[in-house]
Amino acid sequence: MRRGEEFEELIHYMKRHGQKLNSNTLNRYTRLSNILLKQGRISTELRETTINLLGSDTEKLAFFKEFEMFDQMRSLYKDRRRWFEYYELSVAVGDLPGAMDTLLTRKLLTVTDKKTAESILHYSMAEILLSHRGLTESRPELEKDLLRSSRSTHLEKTALQWLDIFNSIDRFEDEDAETSFKSLVASPILTDFFCFFAVAYHSEIKLLNRSKLMHLPMDIINHAGRVIQTMETGDKQNPEGLMLLCGLWSSPKNPTQMLMLPWSPLKIHGVQLPEHLSSPENLRSQARIWIQEKFSNTLLRFEGCAFNLFRELFPLRCSTFLVRGKSIS
Repeated sequence: MRRGEEFEELIHYMKRHGQKLNSNTLNRYTRLSNILLKQGRISTELRETTINLLGSDTEKLAFFKEFEMFDQMRSLYKDRRRWFEYYELSVAVGDLPGAMDTLLTRKLLTVTDKKTAESILHYSMAEILLSHRGLTESRPELEKDLLRSSRSTHLEKTALQWLDIFNSIDRFEDEDAETSFKSLVASPILTDFFCFFAVAYHSEIKLLNRSKLMHLPMDIINHAGRVIQTMETGDKQNPEGLMLLCGLWSSPKNPTQMLMLPWSPLKIHGVQLPEHLSSPENLRSQARIWIQEKFSNTLLRFEGCAFNLFRELFPLRCSTFLVRGKSIS
């Protein structure tokens, strides 16, 4: 069966007659079957049977860790209700919404430091925002329920700020609505995130589809421009709001390591660094380059929109008077 690559029949055979096989032979074919499961060459119907051939939970976890089968590890932790280990592994693989949901629903906030929990909430909501806007691969399980679940916890204030951001971005699609962020009640990190998001995705959220000059997003572009300037002077080289938008996450407990999350716009737009160049500083550098290019394109588009609106809304005789000092008859 092995030579004929009838692996599923081999799994059935091992389940029925495993006690008749030599232990080394059984162990070798069990490991082979689970590697094939990881590669997608074993049907999902046999997933549980294949994993159970590994033996005890300790043996299963050791095998999963050896071959980086993290989905299987998380499934095992979930089945055994080992929630803290499930949470920690979710963080390690970059599923921060899953980690946040576990913290909230399994009452683990008390055993996690506040700064880490707040950072996980920020990155979870950033992914949810991009997913709901169709700007990254959609995951049906991502919902804004995290905001509701955060009530009556120390994260409630942060959750309310995110709700304000969602509502403000929704208003961008109203061409006659103001685009100012001055009424936004948000921390400096989220203010930077909001302005960078608007700059990077101005066409997708119809930010510049304005019908009046006064409703063009001047203060948003000014704020983003000022933060980009500070990136060059060294005062604020790596603004946290930009790292948040780019899905570059560092745990507050281990700031020297950085993870590019699966939904990162850098990854989606083709920024792929070799392993030896995937250092935190190289990732931050790619984020700065990405937002500078986005800002340049948005600024050009903004100037074009402003000029066209000026021509439409400003009487010709007024502009002639300002330039020539006399009106035209």
